[in-house]
Amino acid sequence: MGFALTYFAVDGYLATIRFFENHPIEYLFTGHWPAECKEGTKDFLAKSREFVERVDSVLMKFMKDHFDGVTLKEVIYGIGPKLGDWSLDMNVFLQFALYGHMERLEQRGIIRASKSAPVKYALV
Repeated sequence: MGFALTYFAVDGYLATIRFFENHPIEYLFTGHWPAECKEGTKDFLAKSREFVERVDSVLMKFMKDHFDGVTLKEVIYGIGPKLGDWSLDMNVFLQFALYGHMERLEQRGIIRASKSAPVKYALV
């Protein structure tokens, strides 16, 4: 991958993956990746799900290691190298997915966001 997957709504993204996994798909055309067909679609969907799960795991470890709180920028550059082997300047594209993961963790009561700017996220 040249850069990270660009989703925002984590649960919606996972639901979309499940939807496609449960329907016969001959071709898959995405916005940023090459077209896939037949077995390639299954592989792409599996890798997409694995990426989301890896973000969850790496992000939680990072948050536990930074109990005092971190900004989204610190999260992006702190875990980006653990999520893919793209060039460091491509980590900026993680902002969409990581913000979505942070929002989901906050909605679940696992982290809290400060009211100050820049926003800092910390475990509850």
